[in-house]
Amino acid sequence: MAPYLESVAAVSLVGIGTRTTNDDEANSETARIPTVYQQFFSQRVGESIPKRSDPTSLYAVSTNYESNYQGACDFVLCQKGSTTILSEGLTGIADSTGQYMVFEASGEMPQTVVATWQTIWGYFDERISYRRLYTLDFEWYDQTQSNKVKIYIAVEPR
Repeated sequence: MAPYLESVAAVSLVGIGTRTTNDDEANSETARIPTVYQQFFSQRVGESIPKRSDPTSLYAVSTNYESNYQGACDFVLCQKGSTTILSEGLTGIADSTGQYMVFEASGEMPQTVVATWQTIWGYFDERISYRRLYTLDFEWYDQTQSNKVKIYIAVEPR
């Protein structure tokens, strides 16, 4: 499916995370994201999210970019919930409002996600009418539908 443009309203997300780079994630010895996933599920983080409103949706957010896809960013695995009062160890993301280019993919995970991100990195190098913002991007998983993901990339017109 070809990428498409979508407006996203503000949503409050709460979860756990780390700071990482794509280079670190490409090496199994330095990758941090698998540990975040493991902790999220083994520690049942979703159940501790204040006012969790959609337990079947899972968001993998990349934000606070150092520069571009080659620099460091914060990665937060989260669900919808209240960011007003957070327990120790939880991270809140209060605003995701904006225009996003959406890339949909299905297949075996995590290989499908990795391949889609590689497509995204090249996509914005080409001559398109939107520029990537590197503000807040996210993967959205509907946990009732295995092996499907939508990746939202913050953009603005060139």
